Amino acid sequence: MLAVLSAGVLAQAPVRFDRIDVLNEEAPSFLHYDVTTTGVYPAGTALRFVEQLKVVVTLPAEGLYLGASLRSQSLTYEGALLRTGDGRGLFWSAGLATRLLMPYAAQAGIAWRFGFMRLGIGVQAASGATWARPAWSEWQVLPTIGLGFGPNLAPGMP
Repeated sequence: MLAVLSAGVLAQAPVRFDRIDVLNEEAPSFLHYDVTTTGVYPAGTALRFVEQLKVVVTLPAEGLYLGASLRSQSLTYEGALLRTGDGRGLFWSAGLATRLLMPYAAQAGIAWRFGFMRLGIGVQAASGATWARPAWSEWQVLPTIGLGFGPNLAPGMP
């Protein structure tokens, strides 16, 4: 049933490439923990960098984005705070992050879209929930930074 509904929604409007995030807002632990170990274990940091690279596409609903990396998947909504003539500008965002479709984190922030770039800052509350241990009793809150490159069309832009 879910597949039929999804197919109907996707048939209404095209799914479009938005950007590639080289700093993923859904993986703030990369900057906070992995980068600090670069001097000791550079291969591990390089592997973690590749894991957190995220491809983001727009969904048919205006302002809704789907992101996927080797480390996580995300569903994020962006709403306009201050839009420029070309549709870029300052946006607020809120989203849910999953690992293998198991929800583990929620995040909120702001993003500035300019030229071919998107720069986002915010906060993420993440649990240690996994499919093997689906418990949301312990949470970690970290600041996030995201940096993406692509056509960078704002929500609702053709």
